[in-house]
Amino acid sequence: MRALEPSRTATWVAFERGLSSAGSKPILHDALAERLVPQPYRALLRMARALPSLTDVGNRIYRALTAGISCHIAFRTRAIDEAIATAARRGPTQLVIIGAGLDSRAWRLEELSSVDVFEVDHPATQAYKEAQTAALAPLAKSVTFVAADLERVSLADALGRTAHDPSRPTIFLWEGVTMYLSPAAVETTLVTLSGRSSEGSTLILSYWEPPILTRALRLLMWMFSRVGEPIRSTYVRDGMRALLARHGFETVSDGGTMEWSTLYLAGRFRRAPERVICGERTQAKLALGRESSFE
Repeated sequence: MRALEPSRTATWVAFERGLSSAGSKPILHDALAERLVPQPYRALLRMARALPSLTDVGNRIYRALTAGISCHIAFRTRAIDEAIATAARRGPTQLVIIGAGLDSRAWRLEELSSVDVFEVDHPATQAYKEAQTAALAPLAKSVTFVAADLERVSLADALGRTAHDPSRPTIFLWEGVTMYLSPAAVETTLVTLSGRSSEGSTLILSYWEPPILTRALRLLMWMFSRVGEPIRSTYVRDGMRALLARHGFETVSDGGTMEWSTLYLAGRFRRAPERVICGERTQAKLALGRESSFE
């Protein structure tokens, strides 16, 4: 990754959000994606927005070529948008986004109007994003960019240098990251999140189930490896729920492409291995999390 350049994954995910926001029947609405991605992606999104009928045809072809993965990104984004909005209405006044990439939620979700947002990511991606959003007014109460290479600096240290207050309820978002980490690294991060979560906090994270290796999925995993982000961790659903419980979070929802496609498109898509799980921190779970730290 070069200076003032976002990661390839961050760029690709933002491009997918923008593409799914174009066309005559958009799955979600992310008008900022076009502004955040670098060229030539920006020009492609501008063209997609200007030609909705042609974009509809292109989207159908693209979804077929990617075995529905492009649509999955849109579903995941919308599901997390709704989870954040629901959590914010319950009272948390902080949102921490780990591996924020080119996330645009602080600039487009009205539910964050009383929420302080902390975006944690690699310094190169953060520098690029700060430059792209400098002229934009966030809908969130505030946005703090936390530049940290989490391979060299711990998340605890990175957040410890900010105004994030562990005594106030926080929404933690960990999207599209855990599958690229070792199980030990996932566990270490959960220890940190548990230690900075007061009662009323919410954890939203995505994870991969052990996949059924179709030809398309093998190709996708090969592509991840080629850009230096091989899949390292997978979890069965009960295993992930147990992992969250061990760190003090009670599962309130756990969904994937099959459920989301029915909700958002009134249709069914091929199952993708990635799911999104939401857990809440209650007083009872808070005590459990403290006990588990001594195991």
